[in-house]
This record gives sequence, C-alpha cells and structure tokens, in this order.
Amino acid sequence: MSQQLGFMKQNISVLHIDDDEVDKMMMKQAMSKAGMDYTIHNASDGIEALDKLRGTNNVEALNPLPNIILLDVNMPRMSGHEFLEEIKQDEKLRRIAVILLTTSESPEDVNTAYDGSIMAYLHKPVDFDDFIQTFKTLKAFWDMNTWPDLD
Repeated sequence: MSQQLGFMKQNISVLHIDDDEVDKMMMKQAMSKAGMDYTIHNASDGIEALDKLRGTNNVEALNPLPNIILLDVNMPRMSGHEFLEEIKQDEKLRRIAVILLTTSESPEDVNTAYDGSIMAYLHKPVDFDDFIQTFKTLKAFWDMNTWPDLD
C-alpha cells in the first residue's frame, strides 16, 4: 500500500551519503531554507550507509527506512554506483527513491546511474542560492508524488 508523502504533509526521512563534510552542511542548510520538514541521516560512504540501512556491523538500523537517498558518486570504500547496485538487489531497500547529487558530469556516470534505476541525476550547484533553488524544486516534486510504503 502506498502513502502520500510530502514535506508539507508529514516528515520525510532522507539519507544523505557523501564524504564531503562541507557538502553535507550546505545540503542541510539549503533544505532548511527551501522550507523542507525532514529528518536527515548522514553516511560518509556506501558501506556506512548499508550498515545504517541493514543494521549491520554493530550499527543501529534506521527505523523507519528513509524515503529518499541523496547519493554522491565519488566516495571512498564504495562508490555511489556500487552502493546503488547493492541496494537495487535488496528486496527490502530497492524501492527507496535514490537521487544522485554529485559534481560528476561524466556521461558514463549519468548512464550508469540511470541503468541502476535512480530517480534523478542532479549536478551539485556551486552557488548556495542555486542549491536552495534545487531543493525548492525537489520539494515541489516530492509534495506532488506518492511514495511506496517501505515497512
């Protein structure tokens, strides 16, 4: 059964996977300035994120699972593409909406990501006002959509 989720309607849980601390901080501030009501969880790479999603390696599992994953491509230990491949093979995790938010504009990265069933591939804005506008656009999109019930 699916449920209508929107930032104006109820809280959305977001898992942001990025190894850059400045990018994590900018994203959180931009989401706040865009008027998003959200719970944000952070992971520095795909392995840490999988531990949080699955509750492995003595890491408490996120409960409930996040509705959306914002994923960087270039990370240590496990790339965004490797992470995406892993969760899309997992019955419990594969319906989580994944948006790549990255500095990579490589056509190969774009194609690989869409082959992995991502929702969108977004280039990280450099300008903070552009970052806020990106999240305003995402908020409008998320407010109009129905998301799968993952529990």
